[in-house]
Amino acid sequence: MRPITLCLVLFMTAGGVEAGTVCHDGRCFSCEGSATCTNAGCTCNGVPVRPGKLFPQNGPCGEEETRVHENGGGRVSIAASVESSVHVSSDSVVCGRAIVTGETRLLNASVVNDRVSISGETTLDGAVVNGSTSVADSWITSSTVNGNVKVSHSQIESSTINGDAIVERSTVAESVINGNARLISRQIRGAVLIQ
Repeated sequence: MRPITLCLVLFMTAGGVEAGTVCHDGRCFSCEGSATCTNAGCTCNGVPVRPGKLFPQNGPCGEEETRVHENGGGRVSIAASVESSVHVSSDSVVCGRAIVTGETRLLNASVVNDRVSISGETTLDGAVVNGSTSVADSWITSSTVNGNVKVSHSQIESSTINGDAIVERSTVAESVINGNARLISRQIRGAVLIQ
């Protein structure tokens, strides 16, 4: 079994730090840092999360109020902005204050969260995009993108990208990218980049 790793990004706001919420197997917990979940359970910053610290997930966006999106039937937070041209499949969700425009398609349980901006002819297929990431005219499949990542005219498959990376006109497959990596017109597979 391959563990699922979720890296959460914290944002400073006028009111302080917002904790990230992670949901696994229908149960949720808040973690200010790195959360990892496997079939055996979850950890927050390497410390096991005890059952008493878990709470039921109230809806697809935790406690955020959602509505059904007219194009595809997926759920959209009332705080998010999703154009009617965007397809949100019935098992996908847009949470937080995300902005999704253009001919974007969210498929196969994709999740868009926080202050993400997605535009153009982008497809998310089984992908999770968090933070202040921006994605334009790209295809992201079975991948997680966290932080302040900028993705444009690229394909990302079975990968995790965290931090302030920039991915332009590139193909990233089966890789992990952390930090300030700059991938411009590159093709990488099976790489771990930490910059």
